[in-house]
Amino acid sequence: MANQVEYNLLVRAPEKELLPYCQEKDIMLVAYKPLAGGKLAKPGYKLLDLLAKKYKKSPAQISLNWLISKPKVVVIPKASTIVHLEDNLGAVGWRLEKEDLRKLDENFTP
Repeated sequence: MANQVEYNLLVRAPEKELLPYCQEKDIMLVAYKPLAGGKLAKPGYKLLDLLAKKYKKSPAQISLNWLISKPKVVVIPKASTIVHLEDNLGAVGWRLEKEDLRKLDENFTP
């Protein structure tokens, strides 16, 4: 079972009740529009830009990694080109440090 909802650094409503419920009931939350329609894939958010530089990743990869670091969350990012697909794949196989996850949580408040 899964519940598909819009969820990203800019749209945090699922964190209020839905995500905790899904985590408690072992239901996957599928985050659509995980890059907020491309807004989070471009430079311009100071913290994302700093973390992208720190990890040698793109802002999109930082944003996606933040989402998949959460238990019971998977993402379905747009992959209409090979470039999108390759960028999306760069979000897996590594983890943001706990302190950086906290900074993202606090900087992009619901």
